[in-house]
Amino acid sequence: MKIRKFINSLLKAGLLLILPFLITLSSCRQVVYYPSTSLIINRSVDVQLKDSALIYGRVCYAPDKKNVIPDANVWIKEMNIKTLSNDSGYYSLKVIPGKYTIQSYMDDPSEEFAVLLNDLIIHGNEKVEVRFLIGSRSE
Repeated sequence: MKIRKFINSLLKAGLLLILPFLITLSSCRQVVYYPSTSLIINRSVDVQLKDSALIYGRVCYAPDKKNVIPDANVWIKEMNIKTLSNDSGYYSLKVIPGKYTIQSYMDDPSEEFAVLLNDLIIHGNEKVEVRFLIGSRSE
């Protein structure tokens, strides 16, 4: 009888010791989503563009807005032109004035964290700086 009580007390103590660990482990598995977005940073006039326009900027990760993404795609739907960001995350596209939908993504335009900037109106001799923040998910 004493042995059975002793074994039961050990089992209870063991469960009490492991329970906080299991609770901590399950709470660490929360999934955090960082949504993608785009920001128009600056608009300026540059007559050296000779009536064309320039869309330029940087592609970064959304969680901290500073870590750059090299080789990210930047695509203008209406003109079907695309470029890649360089090793510092910078890109630029020279375009004619117009209304554009611009997309930035890492591998696949249909991916979960692709960024879409709709209806950007750009005028002749205008430079528009756009920062794309690519979202992510962490566990």
